[in-house]
Amino acid sequence: MPMPPQGSGGGKGKKIGIAVGAVVVVGAVIGGLFATGVIGGGGDYKLTAPQSIGEFKLKGEPEEGKGGKVTVDGTSDGGEVPGLDPEGHIGAKYTSGTKLLEFNGAYGTLDDPEKGMDWLFDQMSKKLGKMAKPDGDPKKVNPSGFDGDLMKCQEYKVVTSTMSVCAWADDSTIAVVVGTDQSSGPLPAEESAELTAKVYSEARVKK
Repeated sequence: MPMPPQGSGGGKGKKIGIAVGAVVVVGAVIGGLFATGVIGGGGDYKLTAPQSIGEFKLKGEPEEGKGGKVTVDGTSDGGEVPGLDPEGHIGAKYTSGTKLLEFNGAYGTLDDPEKGMDWLFDQMSKKLGKMAKPDGDPKKVNPSGFDGDLMKCQEYKVVTSTMSVCAWADDSTIAVVVGTDQSSGPLPAEESAELTAKVYSEARVKK
């Protein structure tokens, strides 16, 4: 967490510092969303963790698993993604200077992409609890470069900041992406959506 500036601006700097730290914590909470069990699935595409996504470079090793029962980790009900017959899941972290990117997703066969995505956003809100509150409902977006079936972004209130979490879903894959800047806080909503489009293009590959 960045140190607050000294002098008359100390109070404002402290608020910014706390907000940035909270956003990083929220990103960490959203990470590791998916947990799996028995193998199943059979969609046309899968998810991978490329070494780079645009300016972002892979940090460490991705977390991958093969399995069936895909749930959102850490929620009270721990229910499965509706309509998903899963084959595997993946989570990866990327960095670019002070910017952080994390994506988590699952692949297999998804009967109703929008229903699965809406369920995922609902579970994320439960998982975040008091750390971040949804600001309105998830909104459909179509950023430049995105040629997928469906993407939505949900804004969350985090202390004095608003952060945007975006997700895509189709008949083979479902994933959530969050980006933050350790020096300034959440990425703007438009940038978050464009970043999610890049992850979609690079991480979703034909089997």
